[in-house]
Amino acid sequence: AARGLLAAIWEQETEVVDGDRLLLPGPWARGRDPVVFNPSYQLPFAWRTFAEFDPDRDWNSLVGPAYRRLHTCRGSTGLPRDWCYFDRATGARVAPVDPRHDDFAFEAFRVGWTLAAEAAWYGDRRARALLRPFVALLTRAEDPVRIPSRIDAEGRAQTDWAYPGMSGALLPAWASRRPAAALAEWRDTLVPLRAAHGWGDPTDYYGQNWIWLGLALWQTEEKPA
Repeated sequence: AARGLLAAIWEQETEVVDGDRLLLPGPWARGRDPVVFNPSYQLPFAWRTFAEFDPDRDWNSLVGPAYRRLHTCRGSTGLPRDWCYFDRATGARVAPVDPRHDDFAFEAFRVGWTLAAEAAWYGDRRARALLRPFVALLTRAEDPVRIPSRIDAEGRAQTDWAYPGMSGALLPAWASRRPAAALAEWRDTLVPLRAAHGWGDPTDYYGQNWIWLGLALWQTEEKPA
């Protein structure tokens, strides 16, 4: 059953674009021009595992193209964009269909967790390099909050509030370079929100899960068996 699912993902949700095989955001994106690319859907650590169980498909061929496009899909701050678009013929990045897709927000923050996992589990130097802008978030001025829930491609805050799920997810990214600062962020930002049923809004299932995932990677850094 697992190999059947992997075969379906390969056939329906990956595509060769400009010589590179890419993971698409879904079957609906096949053949589109411009090519639709979501940086946060790129999970090299998962593909490395798939390759062990599915030798019929070259899952590792997704890793290099994903890193190259993660590098391209960044704003001037170096943070990833929520969504990215590429010209099918040239591979060049093109303007988004929605200007907000250029922002670092509720999609893109997941990239920080993935890069932290890649660095911890596989020691990937590309991941370590791409983590630097996430760490730089800790030095932002508090205007109006230090790490707003949405930041545009030029580094400007687009909201006046922080998102606990983002802070939780980025704990292992911060700890990879500044462990003391990560601990301080945890104590100052998330510990005060802790209640009987989670952190902050207990109905925010998305945010609660990302806090738990961030804590798990931050505290263990062990690759799941």
